[in-house]
Amino acid sequence: MDNPKNILITGGVGYLGVYLANYFLKRGYGIRIFDICDYAASDYTGAVEYFKGDIRDYESLFQAVCGTDFIIHAASELPFKKRRDIFSTGVKGTENLLRAAKENKTNRLIYMSSTAVYGLHKNMPIGEEATFRGITDHARSKILAEQSCALCRKQGMNVTILRPAPIIGEGKLGFFQILYDWIKENRKIPVVGSGQNRFQMLEAQDLCEAIQAIINAPAYLVNTDFNVGAAVFGTINEDLNNFIKEVGSKSRLIHFPANGIKIILKIFEKIKISSIYEGVYGVIDKDLYFSIEKINRELGCFPKKSNVDALVKGYRWYIDNKNKRIKLFSNANNRSVFKQGAVNLIKKAF
Repeated sequence: MDNPKNILITGGVGYLGVYLANYFLKRGYGIRIFDICDYAASDYTGAVEYFKGDIRDYESLFQAVCGTDFIIHAASELPFKKRRDIFSTGVKGTENLLRAAKENKTNRLIYMSSTAVYGLHKNMPIGEEATFRGITDHARSKILAEQSCALCRKQGMNVTILRPAPIIGEGKLGFFQILYDWIKENRKIPVVGSGQNRFQMLEAQDLCEAIQAIINAPAYLVNTDFNVGAAVFGTINEDLNNFIKEVGSKSRLIHFPANGIKIILKIFEKIKISSIYEGVYGVIDKDLYFSIEKINRELGCFPKKSNVDALVKGYRWYIDNKNKRIKLFSNANNRSVFKQGAVNLIKKAF
């Protein structure tokens, strides 16, 4: 299929959905978004067709799929939500979408999975063939959804499974808002463990360009799985110190034993006084990076931004918009201002 003209983005009101919509609007695509949350037209750089509905409701989803050439499936429940909602949205919702796409003969679909499906491995980098060891409900729901995608491939659909490293960029708040606030206030930055581990991220624009490469490629090349992440990244210490230097902060790193901090954060998560969830604190002290050789080789896709570039870009957007645009973000997604809870109390010690 040559460059499809109409793209449906599920989860189109969330951070990634808005970023994708604006990227493709600027390139002349017709954009339709489907989301359970209300949308604000001002978030988009052009006109979008909005369908409100729950991806677990087949009928409302079917209407949104009708007439689309291509689907980017970015809808999922946030990792710290209720387990039943994570699985029903992530698994049942994906099954509904695949069924609707098949009935509408929309045979090109990208499923936005995550490198979280791999969990922790001893050998780095982690390639697409690695065993799945997802450690959170969010990761396990992605694994099950991928299995549904693989089954539909066998039935003749063209489904690309894209596994991005943790995404960061303009407008991405959540956990990163905490980091940005502390950097802005020149506070000491607590690091879990030694900080000598390498941790790969991905700038949002680079993700959009990877998806564009998939759309432009012949169908036979993309009916497969791809990792995507930054090509340039260092250790946690190196990346944070270079980030702090680049933005002119006086912050410095202070290290804490990983096991003790993880126990405290797990307790905070369980009693709901912190929004930092296991998918973050459980892996932040480990080497975690992924092979991007396959997407480089097959699609000529080479991410341009380093971890530091992405952090600086996200930070500068946050500082420029903190007192104006962010107040508009009221939906519970990764564009929302974190309620720092117990973390705010800890901050006073730094």
